[in-house]
Amino acid sequence: MKYTPNKDILYEIIGALNDAKLPIIFKGANVTNVILKENDIPYIRRTTDIDSSWYGENPTTSNIELMLIDALKPYGYDVEKIRELDGKVKSAGFKILKDGLPVTKIDIDIHKVINSKKYFYGSIEFVGVSFEEILADKFCAISQKSVYRRIKDLTDIYSLLTIFTPSVEDLYKIILESEKNLGNFDELLRNFELLKKCYNDLKMENKPEFKEVYECTINWANKFNDLNCDKP
Repeated sequence: MKYTPNKDILYEIIGALNDAKLPIIFKGANVTNVILKENDIPYIRRTTDIDSSWYGENPTTSNIELMLIDALKPYGYDVEKIRELDGKVKSAGFKILKDGLPVTKIDIDIHKVINSKKYFYGSIEFVGVSFEEILADKFCAISQKSVYRRIKDLTDIYSLLTIFTPSVEDLYKIILESEKNLGNFDELLRNFELLKKCYNDLKMENKPEFKEVYECTINWANKFNDLNCDKP
């Protein structure tokens, strides 16, 4: 099912869940967009859903669903479960509706979050993962064979690295502490033309040149591989 919410609706929902003090930390494109906007980066990361991590103890899909219903009901939203939580293997998924029509969906996993901070979208306040954790997660994503399905992450990485200058050691430490899976970047390093085609097919506003994006990401991929080779 396709969802077409505008960004104001997404952040209204995020703000409502934050105000309800649910043990949720937000991540993904909604956090990335706020960071880019704060730093005057013109690239817009389009998204139609909400990604988050649960930090409360022993969550069940039913308990999470009840808390979401209580938090969103005052705003006129209904919640329906679409996927059961299965440990770290599968996130819980919920459809959010208004007036009986689907508006968006929210995915909630239980992956460990290392660093978080407060963000603002206008007057809406929420807690999201840090830029370091965003970068660590995205490097893990593009290090796998599935990089062709994660082309947007290349642009996210490039844009965030025009703002911040983290060390590869700090990002690697987050990857280890959060128990993420870092691959060897083989597809990224070996298949320039296929990646370029996927990137050129990507529709987005103010898309950077692929050559710049690719050179930036492979530079960091090599840093990670060199660091990983140095580990006992």
